[in-house]
Amino acid sequence: MLNQCSHILTKAVEKVTRSYSEVACSEDMGSQRKKVPYSEAIQLAGFGKFQWLLLLVCGTANASDAIEILCVSFLLPSAECDLRLSSSDKGWLSAIIFIGMMIGSYLWGTLGDYFGRRIVLVTALLVNGGFGCLSSLAQSFPVFLVIRLFSGIGVGGSIPVVWSYFAEFQTEKSRPRQMCFLASFWMIGNIVTAALAWIIIPQVHIGFFSEHFLFNSWRIFVVVCSSFAIFSALTLLHFPESPMFLLKKGKEQEAIAVLEGIYQRNKPDLSKKVAYKVSGLYIDASDGSEPDLVISTGWCRFTAETAQGADCPGQKPLGTDITNLERQTSE
Repeated sequence: MLNQCSHILTKAVEKVTRSYSEVACSEDMGSQRKKVPYSEAIQLAGFGKFQWLLLLVCGTANASDAIEILCVSFLLPSAECDLRLSSSDKGWLSAIIFIGMMIGSYLWGTLGDYFGRRIVLVTALLVNGGFGCLSSLAQSFPVFLVIRLFSGIGVGGSIPVVWSYFAEFQTEKSRPRQMCFLASFWMIGNIVTAALAWIIIPQVHIGFFSEHFLFNSWRIFVVVCSSFAIFSALTLLHFPESPMFLLKKGKEQEAIAVLEGIYQRNKPDLSKKVAYKVSGLYIDASDGSEPDLVISTGWCRFTAETAQGADCPGQKPLGTDITNLERQTSE
C-alpha cells in the first residue's frame, strides 16, 4: 500500500514538473523572438519542400516562355499555306514576339515593383497564354501577327519577374544552385516544344475543317504550347507574395507571416515544438538587397550599390574619372 502511494506521488510530481518545463520552454521561445535582417529571417525559415515546389512552378513558367518563343519556328511550314505567308511575312512572325517582349519588359518590370511580384507574374502569364490560345483561331496573317504581338508582351513580363520572385524566397546558400536549376527549365522548354511539334503537327487529319474556318493540327499545337503558361499562372495563385516585396512596402507583419508559413512547410515537426523566432524584419545593407535606388527596366536593374562600384572590388566608383577630369579642366 505504501509503495503504491509512493508510486502515485512520484508520477504526480513528474507530471507537474513536465508541465512546468513545457511552460518555461514556451516562455523561453517567446523571449527569443527578435528583430532580424531579412537574410537571417529567410535562413531561419529554412530550405526545403516549399522552395522545391516553387522551383517546379516557376520553372514551368520559365519553360512556357521558351515554348511560346520557339513554337512559331515549328508552325511556319504548316501555316504557310493556310495564312498565305510570303518570305517577308515569315520574318515578321518570327520577330513580332521579340518586339512584344521589348515592350512588355519595361511595362511589367515597373508594375512588379509597384503592385507585387506574384500578381504581376500571374497576369503576364495569363496574357501570354490567353493571347497564345487566341492566335490559334486567327484565319488571316494580319490578325495572327497582332495577336502574337500581345502574346510577346506577356512573355516579356514573365521572364524578368519570375527571376525576381523566385530569388527572393531563397536562402543565401541555396540561391546560386536554385537559380541554375531555374535556368535549366528554359532548355527543358525547348525540348518539350520540339517533342510536341513532332507529335502533333504531322497529324493532319485532326481538327475542324470548313469552308470559312480551319482549326487544324498546327493550331492545336499552338493551344497546347500556350497551356503551359496558363497552368503555371493558376498554380502560382496558391503561393504567397514575395516577403521581400512586402517588407519594402512596409508590410512587415505580412512578410513575417509568409516566412512563418515557409518555416512550417519546410520544418513541420520542428515548428510544432519550436516557434519561428522572428518578431521583426529589416533590410540590412550587407544583404545586398538594400533598395536605396532601384530603377526597373524589365531586363536589368540599376542599383545605387552597383553605381558606386560595390559589386566589383577594386573598381573605382562610377563618375570618379569624370569628376577628376572636371577638376583638371577648372584648374
